[in-house]
Amino acid sequence: MVIEAARREPYVLGTHDCFSFACQAVHALTGVDHWPQWTGRYATRREALKLLAEYGGTFTDSFTRLFGVEPASMPFAMRGDIGEYVDARGEAHLGVVTGMGVAVLGEKGLEFLPRVACRHAWRIG
Repeated sequence: MVIEAARREPYVLGTHDCFSFACQAVHALTGVDHWPQWTGRYATRREALKLLAEYGGTFTDSFTRLFGVEPASMPFAMRGDIGEYVDARGEAHLGVVTGMGVAVLGEKGLEFLPRVACRHAWRIG
């Protein structure tokens, strides 16, 4: 249901983006809602990066701290895990592992990438 809901909402940084999408998936699977502590705190990429730097340092370190687990190699990722990928501009993003692919919410909407597009994934649940 999280993936279907993501299809219907336009991408808005700080409201409906890759981070909020990942948080929705984690909440649906575990009941843990990470999003309230971040909502309304950023509306630009610069603000998001500043928050991540203050929270945990690098993109990977911040989400390792948030999810409470070390990232695992993609061959070990399971459906519902959160993957980290880097786009053509070199910017890191989060996606939700869907089995053989990864659902990614970006400016163009919801896309599905192959698992190999991700560096690693955090095991959720």
